[in-house]
Amino acid sequence: MGDAAHATSPHHGAGAGLCIEDSAVMAELLADDAVKSISDVQAVFSTFNEVRKERGQWLVQSSARIGNVYEWRADGVEQDFGKMEQEINKRNNTIGGEDVDVGDMCKQAKTMLRQKLMA
Repeated sequence: MGDAAHATSPHHGAGAGLCIEDSAVMAELLADDAVKSISDVQAVFSTFNEVRKERGQWLVQSSARIGNVYEWRADGVEQDFGKMEQEINKRNNTIGGEDVDVGDMCKQAKTMLRQKLMA
């Protein structure tokens, strides 16, 4: 699911980490007791996409941006080492900072799935 699903460049080295997040969310959704039919499984995939797509797409775009930072081609950063460090740290914090909680991601996804299944 990781690098293959996200098709990201290697500049963050985070494809495997997102794969773990994706796998945890997908496993929680598929294991939900309320999932009993094909249409429920379709709701699982729809929910997964809603919950995970933005973060996956962010990683792809951010990795490309960081590649440009490393090559001194990023607009607004160029060859300013202070700005480079700031940009890298900010983006790395989005990937694995204190606010990143896979358990919360799973809970959010399950809540969304239950709402879909009840509708």
